[in-house]
Formats: sequence, structure tokens, C-alpha cells
Amino acid sequence: MPERFDTVLRDYRRRAGLTQEELADRAGLSARTIRALERGQGRVPRVASVREVAKALGLGTDEQRRLLATASADEWKGAAGPGPTERQHYLPYDIPDFTGRTAEVTRLADLLGGGTSAVVVTAIDGMAGVGKTTLAVHAAHLMAERFPDGQFCCNLHGFTPGHAPTGPASALEALLRMAGVDGARIPHSLQERSALWRTTLSGRRALVVLDNAADAEQV
Repeated sequence: MPERFDTVLRDYRRRAGLTQEELADRAGLSARTIRALERGQGRVPRVASVREVAKALGLGTDEQRRLLATASADEWKGAAGPGPTERQHYLPYDIPDFTGRTAEVTRLADLLGGGTSAVVVTAIDGMAGVGKTTLAVHAAHLMAERFPDGQFCCNLHGFTPGHAPTGPASALEALLRMAGVDGARIPHSLQERSALWRTTLSGRRALVVLDNAADAEQV
């Protein structure tokens, strides 16, 4: 049986004599992220994050390669499309020392509180650099358990220098792949992709973060 990233990470952390909180602090990640990675909660570990973890653990060259190899194996396994019972968690990592914005987080929690089958759309507006993305990601992590059927994130590149804004067809393709739809099954037209997206999420409680939107029309 191939080695699992979560098992190898946990073994290395314990051998180093570090708690999950201590490893998170050294690697510049949140303790929640380390806990999720060690539990194998459906998230694909990013190579940059794995390198930081390896550095924080003080791993040698061979050990780093082993950790990266198990992470790559998990990534390829996830690329094949998660099964119906696997959690689909694609949120960016939460920052470890998020502070403030209590009123805004509470408001978002109230709006997305649940108890309804309606689709709830919530927007965060403000000047560039005030922390809109950080707030959205932090709130999404806090409320992730309310959306057990998937948490997705798509960068719309509305204000990315040198990058054209992401069109709805491209955004839907990315989201459908995250939701486990094989690329060969994704139709070409926007209308068909929209229909497949609705079908894929039918009966599921999912959270979608659309980041870096140019305007309401793009959303």
C-alpha cells in the first residue's frame, strides 16, 4: 500500500517532538491546517506548504523527498476526482493569526447560517489591500462544517495585473473539476456547463468563494 502524506507527516512531527501548534508556528501555517493535513481531510497539500513544513521539521534531503513524494501521490489521487463520500476542500489556507473583523465575521455567519435550501449570495466590498480575501477565506474556514459537501474557491482575476478576467465558462470548468467531474465530461458551451454545475451540486450543501471579482456582472 502506498504511503499516505498524513501518516508520514504525523510520524515526522512526533519524531521531532513538536505539537501541531508548534509545527504550525514554525511553518507559518495555522494549527487548523496542520490538524487537517494530519487527518487527511480531503485537501491536496501544496508543494510550497510541504516545503515549509519539511523545513520546520528539520528534515534531511531524503526525508524531504519522501514527504514531497507522498504529497504528490495524494495530489494525483485527487486529480482523478474525489469519490462521492470524500470531502472536497479547496479553500486557500487560513492565516494563523487572524484578528479583528469580529462584526463582519458575525454578519457573514448570520447570512450563511443555514436552515434554508435557498442559494445565498454574499458580497464583500472595499478598497484594494484592506483584506477582503483574507476575511472571506477566514470566514469560510470557520463555517466549513456547515457545508460538508464541499468548499470551493475560484480566482476570477478581476484585478490581476497582466491577466484577463476569468470568464464564466472557464470558472465553471475549474469548479466542475474541483467537484470531481472528469475533464472529458465537461461540455464546451457555457449553458451546458451551467446545467452540469447545477446537476452536480443538486441536493448538496456547498460553499463557493469567488475571489478577485471585477464587478457584480462578472459574478
